[in-house]
Amino acid sequence: MGDQHSPSVELKLWLGGLIDDAVNRHVSSQHQEQIVRYLTDLLVQFSDSERLFLIRDQQGRPIRDVAELLAEGDVTQRAGSFEREREVHRHLGDFLLFGVGVFPQFLHHAPDEAPANLSTYCRLGQESYLVVSSFDHQPYADEAQVYRRLGSGFADYAFCLRVVRDQVGLRA
Repeated sequence: MGDQHSPSVELKLWLGGLIDDAVNRHVSSQHQEQIVRYLTDLLVQFSDSERLFLIRDQQGRPIRDVAELLAEGDVTQRAGSFEREREVHRHLGDFLLFGVGVFPQFLHHAPDEAPANLSTYCRLGQESYLVVSSFDHQPYADEAQVYRRLGSGFADYAFCLRVVRDQVGLRA
């Protein structure tokens, strides 16, 4: 029995079809294949709740707070390198896109989080993806355009995730 029929592959194909449909219906842009793949991978990866808190502080504790993630991804504060800055901002963009699109109520009840509205989270997610897209040199050059599009279309892609969430019936 090949990997072709594993539950995760079937889940990915199913979600990919739903995301592709949502993106094609709600986002006015051509050549969205990379974005559809990215959003599908995001949903599959974050179906494992451990991935939500992948970034860890210097003591190895998972960072669960958006403000802490921002500090961790800032080279003038805690990020020891530009690669760390990119890694944290990529995760923060993913975390916020998933949160705004799939479980916005989770963002409002995140541990130690000051109250914020969805437009603030959209802005922070957009800014994080744009930071990641600024790494347009090797070995990141091929990915930079994807993150630029995720940043500029953050609210649209969050809406597409919300459409898929509603179709699938996901609830926190």
